[in-house]
Amino acid sequence: MPFGQTPVAGVPKILQQELGITEAEIIHLSPLNSSGWAINSSFSNQKLYGFVTKIDSTVSISKELLGGVYPTTKLGIHNLLENLSFLQCPALLLEWQIQTFYS
Repeated sequence: MPFGQTPVAGVPKILQQELGITEAEIIHLSPLNSSGWAINSSFSNQKLYGFVTKIDSTVSISKELLGGVYPTTKLGIHNLLENLSFLQCPALLLEWQIQTFYS
């Protein structure tokens, strides 16, 4: 993310780079965490931000760009958690689950 750019401002560019989605195809964008979570390692100190994005239902994303598709059911979330390998990904998914189902 360029210096001075807010995390939310960087999301459309990331979605375009990773999935080919244009900013116009983003219907809704909301943060999971209002301040970044500290991710510190021996190599770098970073902040982790998570976002939930609703994409226009008419948008077609190439299957080559997706690592997988999981339903937002208890079993789907469980299967996704089992397949995520980096600690940050399950942390964000669990935060989304807490906010979605327990708030």
